[in-house]
Amino acid sequence: MNRQLSERLFAIASLVTPGFRLADVGCDHGLLSLYLLERQTVPYAIGMDLREGPLSRARENAVREHLGDRIEFRLSDGLDAYEAGEADSLVIAGMGGQMMKDILLREPEKTDSFQELILEPQKDPDRVRAALRQLSFGISAERMVKEQGKYYPVIRAARSAPNASSGLGTRIDDYYGPLLLQNRDSVLGAFLDFREPAIRRILDGLTEENGGKRRQFEQALADIETIRRYFSCKCLS
Repeated sequence: MNRQLSERLFAIASLVTPGFRLADVGCDHGLLSLYLLERQTVPYAIGMDLREGPLSRARENAVREHLGDRIEFRLSDGLDAYEAGEADSLVIAGMGGQMMKDILLREPEKTDSFQELILEPQKDPDRVRAALRQLSFGISAERMVKEQGKYYPVIRAARSAPNASSGLGTRIDDYYGPLLLQNRDSVLGAFLDFREPAIRRILDGLTEENGGKRRQFEQALADIETIRRYFSCKCLS
């Protein structure tokens, strides 16, 4: 079957190393794993999810595509039902950055057993990148995609990768992505164009009594201006 993925899932799939066994946390209906198995990108996959409903659909999809012998589905909160060494590549997608950070740090010996981590936080990407530093995983590739009006960063990290840096500081790198910044990613540029007026609207609605929040959003605007200057200087180099 010529299965089509959304742009977000395709970006995730494109970062999985061919030949690696896959563990997909929050697998939902198993579309990503089945796509990679159909194309023989991965030889084997484990799909895990908190909910039995999506797992049942995933099992049905695997049987229908005659892939049931190459994929296993488990009811699992994060990596709870996973044993270290069963897979090489870990995918966690479709959840917030804090939840993703909690999964990565809850059982660090399991996280450390993977060769690579492919992560797609729906929000708070800075928390995920900070967790990668804590785990001594370096960021080796980043993508950003726009899908249905929303922007999604996709991060690939590996134990063998050096620490990536744009030179703009940890706060900016953690939120926007050091490699996206280094590469002057065009989708990141569009995200800045989207984010700046949204921040200004929030500031317009804050009173002086909201001093802490005002400083937070004023810093966010200053960071965007710093990135714009960086992009301009890089373009001229």
